[in-house]
Amino acid sequence: MDISNNIDLITLECLTSPHFYDKYNIKKNKPKQISKVDRRFYKKRIINETRKMLRNDFDNIALKGIFTEYIISLIDYFKIVDKRDILQQHYVSDLVDTSNTTYYDDLLDDILGDCSGNSTNNTMNPNELLFKTLNETKKVTLDHFVLKTTPFKEPIVYPEHKEINLNDISLKTKGIRPKREKTYVKKENIDKL
Repeated sequence: MDISNNIDLITLECLTSPHFYDKYNIKKNKPKQISKVDRRFYKKRIINETRKMLRNDFDNIALKGIFTEYIISLIDYFKIVDKRDILQQHYVSDLVDTSNTTYYDDLLDDILGDCSGNSTNNTMNPNELLFKTLNETKKVTLDHFVLKTTPFKEPIVYPEHKEINLNDISLKTKGIRPKREKTYVKKENIDKL
């Protein structure tokens, strides 16, 4: 046992601020990185061992717990992804097509027509609008002095509870590339090649 190493750890723990101690502690406890060379080298063995564990054939008890946690995490991840995709499909189908702008074009024409005086609804002569005629009598009521406003209340849209079937057959092989079909060459054709 190296005493100087322990003294260094005690010194770091007691005499440094927590910020710097965490900084140095993270460097020492960094998770192990897997190199690409090792990944390629052990790829077939990893796949073979995973297949065995999926059939409940475990060589090591410690691997059973790790594999179980791995499978639980994967299943939770797949459920989240499937639920997200299903909900996104509902939202895409619920969107309204806003390419039809005839309503806005008609509204703009009405506004511009009123400003320019060329509106078809305006049939009165401008002189008649400016000058008062004798037959008109003005009625004074309280409606001219009080502004009546009714606030616009948007309809409340409550969220719907959507039933999502996460056990659908199409989700079973989602994201998996199909296997290539094997082509067999007859012995007679081999001589021709």
